[in-house]
Amino acid sequence: MTGTTMNDHCAISALNAEEWKKKKTKYERIARDHAAQCRYKKANLYLKGD
Repeated sequence: MTGTTMNDHCAISALNAEEWKKKKTKYERIARDHAAQCRYKKANLYLKGD
């Protein structure tokens, strides 16, 4: 689910805009770094785009 987080007890709560932006930025950095080294580029969802 986009814009939500789950705690250790599986309770889901909404992220505020600042938290969501931080998580999205972190995801994009990790995905970009991985894509640069990925051996299976045809299967990489980040490289495929939306």
